[in-house]
Amino acid sequence: MTHESTDSPVVGQSDVYEDFWKPEDPFSSTENYLKMNSFLIGMKLADTYGENTDLCINDVVNAVDAQAYFNNNVTEHRKQMERREYDTMFLPYLNATGAIFHPVADSLPSCYAFTYAVYEYELARFMTFESSWGNFFLAFLFNQMGNALNFQTKFERIQDERDRQNFAGVWQEYGDLVYLIITFQPIEDASYENVESLVVQWMQDHEWLGEDEEVTETHKAVVKTGVSTLAGFVHGAGEAFGAGLAAVKATFEARMALKRQR
Repeated sequence: MTHESTDSPVVGQSDVYEDFWKPEDPFSSTENYLKMNSFLIGMKLADTYGENTDLCINDVVNAVDAQAYFNNNVTEHRKQMERREYDTMFLPYLNATGAIFHPVADSLPSCYAFTYAVYEYELARFMTFESSWGNFFLAFLFNQMGNALNFQTKFERIQDERDRQNFAGVWQEYGDLVYLIITFQPIEDASYENVESLVVQWMQDHEWLGEDEEVTETHKAVVKTGVSTLAGFVHGAGEAFGAGLAAVKATFEARMALKRQR
């Protein structure tokens, strides 16, 4: 890497510093790592999926850091070879094998355990929706509609953190926003047959059926019809999505069975 000076060079001195070299920063010491870490804290991954969450993330970060250390060692070693201090690339080779042996190897079991924990948790959660994608999508819709006020508050807090230039806080709020979106429980009687009762309950919770004189009965009827139509569409889309997944799974299992027979 070279650096060109904007000043006039001194007599006998070059304005190009050919020996200048800035080592590559490891990911864990960069601003992007701070943002990522804040985002993951906001998502509450460790609280949801257990201790293997932090183990997996830390091992992956260490593996990424090892890449930066390796690049720096290669650059430094080549300079040493130019000075005739070494005549082979044996030391960088040891750095590479050390990275594979330690951080990369450590990340495999910890991230497998984390992935399996996610699978177990989400499978148990999906069963609370009676293993129905239609019920899942329907509950998702009504939970997001019910979180409208929470979303508004969250965006205001994000803007406040941005105004304070607390960018770590901004990314933590973004993570918490994602957590708010993806974390929801089944709605009682959340099925297509009970859409009408769900819509009425949602309107009651949001005071659409209150004594507000500005909201006419026609307005209420229009909102109710619109929400009911949207809910029916979402439920149908969920059922279609589930049927598609089942078809793909059946095709995959059939092909695997055919390969085993061969």
